[in-house]
Amino acid sequence: MNGCSFRVAVFSGLKMFSGVPPVHLMWSNMFDPKRPKVQKAVDWKRLGRLFLPYWKQEAIVISCITLVALLGLLPPMLTMNLIDKAIPSGNFQSVLIIVGIMALSAVGSAAISALQGYMNSFVGESIMRDLRLQLMTHMHKMPLDFFTSTKTGEVINRVTNDVDSIDGLVSGTLVMILINIAVIITTLITIFFLDWRLSLMSLAVLPIMVGPLWPVGRRMYEIRKATREKRDEMQAIGQETLSVSGIVLLKSFNRETFEYDRYNKLGTELMKSEIKLAMVGRWFMALISAMVTLGPACIWLYGGWLCIHSGITVGMVVTFVSLLGRLYTPVASLAGVQIQIMSALAVFERIFDYLDMEEEKDDANSPKLKADAGEIRFDHVSFAYPNGRQAIVDVSFRVKPGQMAALVGPSGAGKTTISMLLPRFYVQQEGTITIDGQDVREVGLSSLRENIGIVTQETYLFHDTIFNNLVYARPTATREEVIAACKAANINSLCDPDSTTRPSSTTKMRSAWTIVESL
Repeated sequence: MNGCSFRVAVFSGLKMFSGVPPVHLMWSNMFDPKRPKVQKAVDWKRLGRLFLPYWKQEAIVISCITLVALLGLLPPMLTMNLIDKAIPSGNFQSVLIIVGIMALSAVGSAAISALQGYMNSFVGESIMRDLRLQLMTHMHKMPLDFFTSTKTGEVINRVTNDVDSIDGLVSGTLVMILINIAVIITTLITIFFLDWRLSLMSLAVLPIMVGPLWPVGRRMYEIRKATREKRDEMQAIGQETLSVSGIVLLKSFNRETFEYDRYNKLGTELMKSEIKLAMVGRWFMALISAMVTLGPACIWLYGGWLCIHSGITVGMVVTFVSLLGRLYTPVASLAGVQIQIMSALAVFERIFDYLDMEEEKDDANSPKLKADAGEIRFDHVSFAYPNGRQAIVDVSFRVKPGQMAALVGPSGAGKTTISMLLPRFYVQQEGTITIDGQDVREVGLSSLRENIGIVTQETYLFHDTIFNNLVYARPTATREEVIAACKAANINSLCDPDSTTRPSSTTKMRSAWTIVESL
């Protein structure tokens, strides 16, 4: 019998006693010994504002969860009636009615769960969309010095990975908490209504059933973490040696044998870790099997004694055994939910830190730039970067309308810095920069930049068609205007506005396309 068949057989047997065992805990981070910490006070109001636009859908989700929790009580309760009354009385019509109600409750629960799942996904993914859009839009409005002083990988990680990592909390964890709480509350009320003695016994065995999960789970988490690290190392070697530059370096120094030994060593270590993980997983499954059997056994033992000496019915004992699973699984799941919540809150904190950064100031009330002639003047301009490095000191010059000017100097002399100051990518600390006598700091940022054409030193084109790249700066440009710009850049023979091909990858051609963009 293969491993998959073995697991299915075990699970089928466990369901007979106490419902579905919490096998998902085998892969949970709840056993991580390092508790995530939130450095600042949690801004619950700010978090609540993310959910507020979807309060109607959230109300439907909560209603569905409550209904499913109540419907889940019907089968065990009807089982008690079936065992104690319908079957002993020989009334087969009652048996049919009870079984029919069980079937209808299962179908109804499935339908409501489907609706709840859809609404939950709608709310979760809508919040993720809003958060991604808010974060990306905010990043686009950040000043250039933020990007020059921050690693690109860190920015991308915040915008993509950080948002994705809280998707589980918004779409899964919060709903899981509500479901488990609803199941626990409805089950506790029901069992105490039936018999307080068996209820206390059911609560007494819960620590016995949940407690042993932690040592085995902790060990499994450590092995799984080590396995991931080995996989990351092997992936890093693959990326380094299978790139064009890496493979040329490898072949140039005859390092094939060295790389073989290195990859073989990591592969062997990964193999051993995977074997350990599989064996601990087997022990984890065995432990769950034992606990799921032990709990009901205690209820059967005490319930059997009460049946003999206190007159409670067999159907009630069977019902308690069935309801025990509705306590065990939610309690085990909630045991580690704090770690998931704290991890998500720590990520929220990182995202909010970015959203709280000051954007570029573009006052809508600022006057628009009126660039009639196009005279540029730098008057005693000095600028230092945020790290304190002085880029230019007391620079003054004038570029007349229509005049071609070139900035010449060694690397680090400040040529690029001067070009960045004109469109206000940076703002000088001293002096003034004017266009046709207007201080660039006093006009609207959007109007300033839409009057300046820029061809960057490092040509960058989007992975899109030639036409879409050409009209990126002005999406409303007509076909005739694009052709005219291509003629002005002397590439009209290569410019087809209707073409779906992508720009040439050569530096010369890419620069030509960028000139057209600026025109």
